[in-house]
Amino acid sequence: VAAMFRVLQLAAAVGRLLDSSRVPSGFGEDMRALPDSMHKFFASFAAQAADWAAALSAVRRYFTIAAGPNMSTACEGALILLQSTDAGAQAFHVQEMLHGPVQALGEGMCLIAVAAPGPLQQRILHSAQASALIGAKVLILAPMDLAVPDPPVMSIAMPAGIPELVTPLLYIVPLWLIGYECALATGRDPDNLSRDRPEFKRAFQLLMAGDPRFTGRTSTR
Repeated sequence: VAAMFRVLQLAAAVGRLLDSSRVPSGFGEDMRALPDSMHKFFASFAAQAADWAAALSAVRRYFTIAAGPNMSTACEGALILLQSTDAGAQAFHVQEMLHGPVQALGEGMCLIAVAAPGPLQQRILHSAQASALIGAKVLILAPMDLAVPDPPVMSIAMPAGIPELVTPLLYIVPLWLIGYECALATGRDPDNLSRDRPEFKRAFQLLMAGDPRFTGRTSTR
């Protein structure tokens, strides 16, 4: 996230040098305000993450949906949940989800909808509502000033006023924290996941030949 933030800062600076009209008005101010928004959200949500993990403990398969820049959020979120739970997880663009994968939804499954600002935000919300009608659990990540469907749909209120381009830097945070708590709840070490299990040690010794983390040898460098 820090690397992505720096690249966006660099891109904005280069854009202003080349053609200032291509850099949205106020983008620099938005970027400067983002770290503070992220720290405040992290401090608040960290205390809730274990409760969210418990609410999702019975899920046996996750689908994450998004659009635009937040496809990275959907993919990373699915990977986090796949690694940290005993459930499967897969990411889809919202339109792709509605042309096939939606047929797999049902009880015991969870749809996580990343409804950040953007042209397909309402489409994502409608997809979340439809998934709830099918019988899946639904968790929506959306700005706190956006009206989201009533329960049984669950929602996490994200900071408002964040430009779409930089929302992936913030919207992945709750999924990281939920994944961390899910790992603890399923007996995994969040830092090592399955690497300490004998069968995984043998697998990584093959895949990472020469890496002292898996061979047991101390590096001489």
